[in-house]
Amino acid sequence: MSGTWKNCSIPRPTDSVLTDEARAIHLKLSFAVGGVIDHRRIVVVLALVVFPILYGLSLYGGDNAVQFSSGTIIAFSVTHDSLAIAADSRLSSSDPRRKPTDDACKIIALSPAAVFFYSGGATEAHATVSNKLLFSASDLARTAFRKTARDDPATRLENTAKLWQGMMQHRVDEIIRTSPSSVWSVERAGSGGFGGLQRDGTPILYLADIGITVATNQSTTATIRLSEVKDMHSGSVGSVGTDEARQSVGEFLANQTDRAKAENKRFQDGVAEKPMLDYAAYRLIAAVQAAVKWAPAANDALVGGNIDAVILPRSGVLRWIQRKKQCYKSDCCRPTK
Repeated sequence: MSGTWKNCSIPRPTDSVLTDEARAIHLKLSFAVGGVIDHRRIVVVLALVVFPILYGLSLYGGDNAVQFSSGTIIAFSVTHDSLAIAADSRLSSSDPRRKPTDDACKIIALSPAAVFFYSGGATEAHATVSNKLLFSASDLARTAFRKTARDDPATRLENTAKLWQGMMQHRVDEIIRTSPSSVWSVERAGSGGFGGLQRDGTPILYLADIGITVATNQSTTATIRLSEVKDMHSGSVGSVGTDEARQSVGEFLANQTDRAKAENKRFQDGVAEKPMLDYAAYRLIAAVQAAVKWAPAANDALVGGNIDAVILPRSGVLRWIQRKKQCYKSDCCRPTK
């Protein structure tokens, strides 16, 4: 992508995203789930973007009942020379009447050299009856990035991640307050990744974790945690998603089982004609494709669809390896011709 980038024109969210309508009706959350970090030699598997998968996290209470459940798979690698990310396109809803969709844009560009990806139990929140969007993790990421425009470039990405965390925490707490406080205790409910370049041009990734916890007095609140990832060992991959998808990514990378060997051979045969400069991204695409292909029938609603992939080279700009056309309009801000 080339051209000049104009200032963001993303509308500012109101201080209280939840309207009277949202307080009176059943809220529906759409999302992609999280997991936990699983270090295995050179392969780092961060179950669905560093977080334990959120299955069936629900709040019960008459018309305001909220149920969280979904899945996704995102894989990434960070080395001294590049940051690469690949994600599936499936987005599930807690509303059983709504079928999963395969048009989610889970990776968006914040600038020519900054990228955001998301997953978890609160990717989006809609009012069930009107389907009105109450908040979106990607919208808040664009807003946070715009608000840090005057920050020191060396700290802007980290500041954006922290600001996004606070905004997400506020929105999730609003959801919690408008629903019964009885909720399953989970360590993590969602997360966002902010990738960019350090002052010396080397890539860095900030993983912002949003959790939901229940205190001893049964009060429920969202919690936040931020971690930094840079210069992973050569060949190391972080993957985030459902337990099954995370395990499938690890299986593909380990290349020990018969099906993993078959998929790796297919990958190696296909990548022979691709630019070696983008090898890391193509490897992530193959790993995510394996996770989608091997998804158990019982979980086929959790991962799927086309795969988006991007690479950010050292001292360079984002280069999309493959992407759904409609996702370019999700970027903040779109390049002008």
